[in-house]
Amino acid sequence: MGFFRHKGAQLQEICYSLVGCRLLVRFLDRGRNNTYLNTPVLFYEFSQAPIKIGKCNNSDKLFIRQYRELIHTSLMKGVQYHNTNIVYMKILYSIICAIVLEVPCGLTAAATACMLMEIQDKALNTENIPSSSRYWLHALVVSVMSLICWVHKAPLLYAYVNKIISRRAQEAPQLNPPIMNYYKVSRHHVTWNKPTLFFEDWELRYALWKHFQDNRSSQSQMRPLAKQLKVPTLDLRN
Repeated sequence: MGFFRHKGAQLQEICYSLVGCRLLVRFLDRGRNNTYLNTPVLFYEFSQAPIKIGKCNNSDKLFIRQYRELIHTSLMKGVQYHNTNIVYMKILYSIICAIVLEVPCGLTAAATACMLMEIQDKALNTENIPSSSRYWLHALVVSVMSLICWVHKAPLLYAYVNKIISRRAQEAPQLNPPIMNYYKVSRHHVTWNKPTLFFEDWELRYALWKHFQDNRSSQSQMRPLAKQLKVPTLDLRN
């Protein structure tokens, strides 16, 4: 993870970060999905995307457990120093999407959601950054959240994310993808931090927890059935 250099927003430092992030995308993106994930978009239940979802194994989970804090810290430093660079924002999006797709498990979803909430907090509370940078960050957050829903087929989480998307579409479309170099915001669009347009940490965590808890319950109910359907053997000791 020595790819990242975040000492400031000077051109040289941005170049170092861009090169490092591109290398990280190449390293993480085993399914070669980056072609379709190079800028934030919205994923709906009915979305048909030529995207490959990886199969989560123990080594992948171990990688996330071992490096998630370093990845989190490095990417958040990028948000802090390079939030005015739209190219960097797109690469940051590609990195996060690659992690969600390549290690599709509850651990990754929870860790990613935690990072997204911190990115949202930066967009809401950081002073002296352009409005366009705030819009980019909010668009990135909702895009990745919709991808998590799409990957894990999480109906409760989808309902919550779609509610935020719909409210923004009506009141503040600049907070949804796509991200643009310049925004023309109409007078009737909300430009202040109206709470109903953003994710609540507790509600997001609950929807995630409920989905994976229900999945565990379903799997535990299937195990006895699988044992009943097991092919009988000639072991007479049973």
